[in-house]
Amino acid sequence: MVARFKKLIKKTGLFFGILIILFGSFLIFISLKDYSPPDFMPLIFNQINVSQIENDTTFSVISWNIGYNGLGKEMDFFYDGGQQVRTSEKLSLKYLKNNFSFIEKIDSVDFWFFQEVDLHSKRSYFVDQMQKLTESLGAYNSARAINYSVSWVPVPLLNPMGKVEAGMMSFSKYALIEACRYAYPNIASWPDNLFLLDRCFILTRFLLPNDKHLVLLNTHNSYYVTNDSLRKIELDVIREKMLEEFSAGNYVIAGGDWNRLPARFNNDFHGDLAKLQVSMPSFTDDFLPEEWVWAYDRLQFTNRELNFPYDELETKKSSIDYFIVSPNVEVVENFVFNLKFENSDHNPVYLKFRLNDLYIHKTDQR
Repeated sequence: MVARFKKLIKKTGLFFGILIILFGSFLIFISLKDYSPPDFMPLIFNQINVSQIENDTTFSVISWNIGYNGLGKEMDFFYDGGQQVRTSEKLSLKYLKNNFSFIEKIDSVDFWFFQEVDLHSKRSYFVDQMQKLTESLGAYNSARAINYSVSWVPVPLLNPMGKVEAGMMSFSKYALIEACRYAYPNIASWPDNLFLLDRCFILTRFLLPNDKHLVLLNTHNSYYVTNDSLRKIELDVIREKMLEEFSAGNYVIAGGDWNRLPARFNNDFHGDLAKLQVSMPSFTDDFLPEEWVWAYDRLQFTNRELNFPYDELETKKSSIDYFIVSPNVEVVENFVFNLKFENSDHNPVYLKFRLNDLYIHKTDQR
């Protein structure tokens, strides 16, 4: 009996020892394969349209987190308290078709920002969404930046997410003079940081008639890091860049999925605050000087929780997709396209803006 017990203990120890070795080997493999981009990375951009900004002063931009075409109304998500890891292939293709149909119908927009666009991921059945998006917006120049590249996401254990390769894309009807990736600090702790996004923003730059620049920042900020003091470290990076560009006399627009409410949101929002996701943090009032403008729809939410499939009456929502513009930019119009979260957990947001005093420099020269 004692011999049997010792044998069982030995086998159990051997089993757990093998598990520990396998898990350790997996962590070493993932660490060696970890995507670690530099703080600053010039991007190779696809420039097929060489149109310059010459006579116009008014432009438009749409920003949309398309949720890798996998987070439509039928979905919940395990990271957010739901049960599902990925939607069915049939629904994923349906979401992609419907989202792209919406995009292709809008041909008057000058710039597009996209977040969560898959390149080669198990969660979207390895469809190259970046290529499809480039083809759909064939008349636009484009730049892409990878912000999620993991060989294997091992959670949940019984149905892991698997391989993820995804990123962000910026599109333009005008010729770019620069496109680059600015990395946010990696604020997640080890080993979580091996499996979460490597957050960043894309900067695209355009020459203006007054020899200044229009600078567009497409951002996607952290959500799954719960310590908000760490998340604010990211915001210092983009704030410094925005202020630097404006100080140089440039026109600055930053937009995307900020994963936090705008400054003074509870005072300025006129929609149904009873439906607000109360856990969502917000910007502090002093994040930027007073003359900077927070451009967002005061009535419509942009994002919904994923703790259960979408229910118009029960699902909590938030406004985390919007634009911040420098004082030399005038907001002409901005609103949310209310797509009712049919094919993404985010709604697209629109901004029409005017560049003030664009021709004064040229006039003074004459």
